[in-house]
Amino acid sequence: EYAKRFIAACDGQTWFINEIERLLNAQQRTLDTITGAEDLVEIKSIGLKGRNITGHIPAAIGELSELRYLFLSDNHLSGDIPSALYTLPKLQNVDLGGNDYAGAIPSEFGTMPALKTLVLKDNQYTGTIPDTILSNTQIEVLNL
Repeated sequence: EYAKRFIAACDGQTWFINEIERLLNAQQRTLDTITGAEDLVEIKSIGLKGRNITGHIPAAIGELSELRYLFLSDNHLSGDIPSALYTLPKLQNVDLGGNDYAGAIPSEFGTMPALKTLVLKDNQYTGTIPDTILSNTQIEVLNL
């Protein structure tokens, strides 16, 4: 039941499903065998730089409570970043540079409690840098 809900929250983003399956396989597990979010705690990093990925980051990312590193630069991701990403308590490094994000830089990046490195360069963001990001003293590297 949990696995079905998790896959549904992946919103058809096969690149994400495949990566979670690959990371689970390294632990001799599969998506079919997970029964709760506790089965995903070993996933601490997602690194898919330059893989020609299209689509968006699904809300299911919010189930990865131990995620510390998210490297998705140099792809073709776009759309809204799910609010669940901003609530991940241990996420320290986010690199979404070189994608197709547009509009205003999401101010929620500034509310992330563990964020130290934020890379959003080479997107189509417009406007000013949100005050929440500028005032977040945890952020050590900001590359826009």
